Amino acid sequence: MKRIIILLCAMLLLTGCTKAPVVETQEPAQEVVTLQAITLGNMPEGGLDSLYAQLDALTIPELGCKLRFTYIPWGDERNQINNAISSGEYDIIPQGNFSDYQLMAARNAFLDIKPYLSFTDNHPDAVDGFAGTRLGYGLEVDFPPQLLALVDENDRGPLLSLLAEDPRPSYQDDPARIYGMPYGRYDVQFTVAEGCLHVCDVLFPA
Repeated sequence: MKRIIILLCAMLLLTGCTKAPVVETQEPAQEVVTLQAITLGNMPEGGLDSLYAQLDALTIPELGCKLRFTYIPWGDERNQINNAISSGEYDIIPQGNFSDYQLMAARNAFLDIKPYLSFTDNHPDAVDGFAGTRLGYGLEVDFPPQLLALVDENDRGPLLSLLAEDPRPSYQDDPARIYGMPYGRYDVQFTVAEGCLHVCDVLFPA
């Protein structure tokens, strides 16, 4: 069976997630599939029980699956990842940039997920889950005229378009937080609240 490779560098942050409180999961009404994934680094000393409990609370009711990780320590990681791909034992293999991903992909080692997303060339009954919720997503941009005047006229249109796409990290949603987005010679400072991005300053880093 072909396996999926997903380039998710965020999985390297797993070691910081083990101290969160355990979330209880409800007993699923359908068969739950366990997906096996690999990630680079060392297993956290406290284990992953707390993380798994939180993941299960999200993935079981929404996707009907569990996700379990195998850690590959640093050192000869390219060969170890390639061996994991060849073994066929894993469903999700992040960190493709540390393996011979392009060679493996050229040999058709991975499942192309595009046909399973309803907004691409697809299977008619495909369900795209959370990916479909991002279609058409955008923010209203409030860029005060006195600040917009600091931006070269040719840069204004592309900059406004980028801001409307919400350049924040997807896990951040603090209306009081001031974010910064480098763009050319500018550093645009902004806040986001209730679907509106408000530009509060335009800086010119040295």
